[in-house]
This record gives sequence, C-alpha cells and structure tokens, in this order.
Amino acid sequence: MYYFVNENIFTFNSGTEFSAINRQQTFRKNGIESKIITRNYNGRIHADAKDHGLNDDDFISMYDFFQGITGVKREHNKLRYSDIVDKRNYHIVGINNNSSLIKYHGNTVAKVEIAPGTVGEIGTVIYYDRFGNETSKDVYDSRGFKSKTIYLHPNGETGHELLYDINGKPVMEITHMFINGKVFPTMYKLLNYKGRNLRFNTEDELFTFFIQELLAEKEGVLINDRPSLIEAVANVQSDCPKYQFLHGPHTTDVNLGGSKYGKVFDNLRPLFGKFKNYYNGVIVPTAEQQSELQKFFSNFKIYNIADFAVDGHKLLDNNQHNKDNGKNILYIGRLFEDRHIDHLLKITQLVKAEFHDVKLHLVGYFGSKDYSDEIKKQIKNMQLEDNVVIDGYQLGDKKAKLYKDADVVVSTGNAEALNISMLEAFTYKTPFVSYDVKYGPKQFVKNGKTGYLVPQGKFNDFAACIIKIMQSSDICSENKDYLEAIHDFDFHNFVHQWAQII
Repeated sequence: MYYFVNENIFTFNSGTEFSAINRQQTFRKNGIESKIITRNYNGRIHADAKDHGLNDDDFISMYDFFQGITGVKREHNKLRYSDIVDKRNYHIVGINNNSSLIKYHGNTVAKVEIAPGTVGEIGTVIYYDRFGNETSKDVYDSRGFKSKTIYLHPNGETGHELLYDINGKPVMEITHMFINGKVFPTMYKLLNYKGRNLRFNTEDELFTFFIQELLAEKEGVLINDRPSLIEAVANVQSDCPKYQFLHGPHTTDVNLGGSKYGKVFDNLRPLFGKFKNYYNGVIVPTAEQQSELQKFFSNFKIYNIADFAVDGHKLLDNNQHNKDNGKNILYIGRLFEDRHIDHLLKITQLVKAEFHDVKLHLVGYFGSKDYSDEIKKQIKNMQLEDNVVIDGYQLGDKKAKLYKDADVVVSTGNAEALNISMLEAFTYKTPFVSYDVKYGPKQFVKNGKTGYLVPQGKFNDFAACIIKIMQSSDICSENKDYLEAIHDFDFHNFVHQWAQII
C-alpha cells in the first residue's frame, strides 16, 4: 500500500495536488493499492475530490477517520426541507441564492449560508445573540450532515470547536487560546477514542498519531508530498519506508544547483538536516535535479520518478486542434508574482504587432487580490483588454478545449521542478515556449521540435518564437518528438518507475 501524504484536496489545487490526484488515478487504473491521506479539516473534501475525478476510496481524511465518517454516503440536506428549523415557530427569509436568515418573532437568530456549488444545500449555520453578535457556527459536511460546531470569542475569533460523528455525538475537541494577542489552537483532544481521551498539542502531533493508526491497520510506504509535513511524517513510529517528494526546485539558486551550505530552501532544511535519518530517500521528477541533489547530499538516496502520468498515444491520436478559433496563447498555472504574469503581458503586446487579434488566456487562480488588481490595471494601461482573457480556474472539458484551441502554451516562471502544463501541452501536440530554466523545461523542450527555450527576460525573443510557431504549421508538428518528450511520463513507464521504492 502506498500512502501519499498531503494537507488537503482543495477546490482550487496547485500543481502538487494535481500531481497527487493524477498519480492516485493512475495507480487505481493499474490495480495498485494506494490512498491520499490528508491532514486539514475540510467539510467539502468529498465534493472537491469528486470534482477532480477521485472516488471516496481514493483518500482518507484525518478528520473523517476520527469522526468515524469515512464510509458515509452523500444525502441531500436542503434548507427548505431540513429539520434543523422548526417551521412552526421560525421563518426562513431568503436573502439571495447563497444565504437565508432564520427569524423568530421578527428577530434574526441565525443565518444559513448555502454550500458552494449547490442549490439550497446547507453549508454553514451562523447563530446570533439578541444584540446581533455571532456566537457560534455549525459547519455541515458536503455529504449532508452537521460535522462540527465553532464557538466564538466576543471579538469573533474561534474559541472552541466540537467535531461530531454521524449521529451528532462529540468525538473531538479543539481548544483555542490567546497567545501574544493572537488566537492559536493549543489542544486537540480525542474523546473516548478506543476507550480513552487522548490529548495532542498540535495538529501535526495528531496527524502523526493518525498515520500510525492507519499503518497499524495496513502497512505501507509513506510518500510525503508536502514539505510542511516533513516533521509530522518523520515522527511516525513505524518501520515503514518514508520518502519525501519534491514537486518544486530544492534550492534558492537553481543556476548553481544548491548546496548543503545554505542554498536549499528554508522549509527543506529539516529534511536534509535534523530528520535526514528518518527518511529512506527523496524523490524528484527529473534526472537533472536528481543528479544535483545527489552531488550535494551524497549520504541521501535520491530517486528520479515521474510525478505525473499521461497516455501519450491515445491523447495524441484524439486531441485534435481547433484551427479556426484565432491565434491563442495559453498559460495554465498559479497566477502568482513568481510566475511573472506581467512578462506575459509584455510578450503578448509584442505578438499583437504581428497578429492583432491574438488572445492570451490566463487560466488559474491569483495569489492575492492585490496581484489580481495589479495585473488587471496593467492590462488596461497596455490596451490589451481585447487580447487578454482571464479564464479563471478550469477543469475537465473546459480545460481540454483551451488546450485544443491553443497555438502555444507558455511559462515565464523563475524555475520549475517539472511543469504539468508542459506535459499536457505535449499530449495535445502543442509547442511549449518557456524561459530556459531548470529543471523540467530545460530537459524536455527541444528547440524547433517541441517548442523553444528563451533566456529569462528576453521578451522580444520570446515573442519571436511564438510568432514563428503561429506563422508555420510545419514547426513543432511531429508526433515522434512529443512522444519522445513524454516517454518517461507515459502511464506504463510511470508505474514501473514507482516500483523502485517498494
């Protein structure tokens, strides 16, 4: 059994979660036992997982486990038909499609927030005192039952939490206290767990215990996908093999490759220092990163194993381009400052001089409202309102259509461990143009065959490569070049690679 350790399955996932989801789906299809295990509380985790193509059997949430609700099936719990409100004495007053007020003799006693992505399903119930202050919140699981209650301090911050089993019996408490003027969780308590009350100081301590309980039921291999969980996994008392997967660059200076003397990112220092003897090895997705890490950490076993799988032949045969939808540049990924979205705007402005109707599609979620506002202001100032489309976060058929419509997929990030959009572009036989950065693009993009690599900050060169691709259908058009690029990530080879660590 492979246990893939992560924080959460989100509504909006990053490349790390996409890799974990893709890997789990591939293992399932090949009959290999594996599960994603998650630490964070998420009442929507089952809905989010379903949206990303996962089944309930594909993952185990720590909170589900301790609440005894891992196998509970979804039932509708619409406000209008729910028994949480005695309709003989209370009245439901709709505000909009997202929320309703509960009134008693004209006074508002509660507000019901509808679960995202549903019609009328209860998400959260907020209760008020007679002065209109929030006193507590009931949080409902996306499967239709009350999962926890949050009791609030007078200033509105969380004071205490109770989590329930399917029958509404409290099975866990979380205590929050003020420390130096801020509220922090200070105790996690399991109530009558196997006949005992158990206390933990942190969520990570509880998570370590959770993993130990899973391993007691079924032994397996731990693959930690999140650097934030390095210590929690290291502290697991078990003889099971433990590996850390690095989905991003390991160093603050990818041009030098990193060293054991201060160049690795701060969040990875415990892995290569304090906890190095607790792990059996580190996994990275490219041979170049493996070589550099092995050079600097010779006493650590470094593995090169793909973190994303594709069915190359099938996709190349079926993913036909839509050539009648104008000229389209596609960026898919985080819309964060280190991805240099402002560079893409300048590049698009240069391409516009050749193709007036060119469209840059920005697909993903912004790292902050400030950065979103900054980019939108630049679009306006550069008179690119008709040339830049912010498509937001996309999945499924909508995402596939964006790839099919694209003439080129692009990236202007500082560094990449791999780059999922590059692999996905290759499966659509779409060229990938990127800055010449480690590790993925540098290893897999071949100039004139699968795209182009451009020195960082060379906007004119970047735009020229895009224009060249748009002007000629013969450039970057051979199936064999794309198949060669994705060879290691084809799902057959993918599974064989993972057999290294059994």
